[in-house]
Amino acid sequence: MHELTIAQNIIAIAVSEAQNRKIRRINLVIGELSSVFEDSIRFCFDVISKETPAEGATLSVTTVRALIKCASCAREFGYESEGTCPGCGRRGGEVTTGREFYMESIEVEEMDDEDRSGKEHPGRQ
Repeated sequence: MHELTIAQNIIAIAVSEAQNRKIRRINLVIGELSSVFEDSIRFCFDVISKETPAEGATLSVTTVRALIKCASCAREFGYESEGTCPGCGRRGGEVTTGREFYMESIEVEEMDDEDRSGKEHPGRQ
């Protein structure tokens, strides 16, 4: 299950970028052909984010539809047609979208003025 390693890397990158702030949301882009399964990523993320700044963060996923550009007529069509162009009936082409997998952005809690100054808050542990 490579999703465990992927989730670990997502958390490591997000925590590094968050600079000791609580992470509220991580926005991912996953292509239909990326071989990354959203449900598995979510499960692994929930388990391994515990006791990290990413614990409780929302994992938001945008799925990118797989598209193929026909080698004969240049029409773009969905992967669901199994490689047969609905325009000219020929098989084959180039996958133009659907292989993506990346972290688009993270959303973190803002630091208040005392956090920026490095002072401790009375009563906080």
